[in-house]
Amino acid sequence: MYTRGNRVYYETETGRIVFQNGEITNSTDPIKHDPIKGLSYVDFDIGAIDWKKHSIERINPQTKQPVLKDVLYTKSPQEQRIDELTEENMLLKSNAEIDGLM
Repeated sequence: MYTRGNRVYYETETGRIVFQNGEITNSTDPIKHDPIKGLSYVDFDIGAIDWKKHSIERINPQTKQPVLKDVLYTKSPQEQRIDELTEENMLLKSNAEIDGLM
């Protein structure tokens, strides 16, 4: 088994922790920390990325634009049931309107 310690990213001026990637205690693959060759950041406006459809795979260092990866979203059984009931309700309403016209 392979292990890896926690890496903590922090602000150099204040010491405020920005991110931790946690420890790995039981891995079948060796996972090492990659060396950091500089850090930067990019701010995105609210709604700039549809998080239901995409995640950020990485940032293009030249353009500072996100490289997006599609997220496979499957509805929960509850969401599927809500969709079924909504469709059934719409059908009942349309049938009632048609019956009322006759």
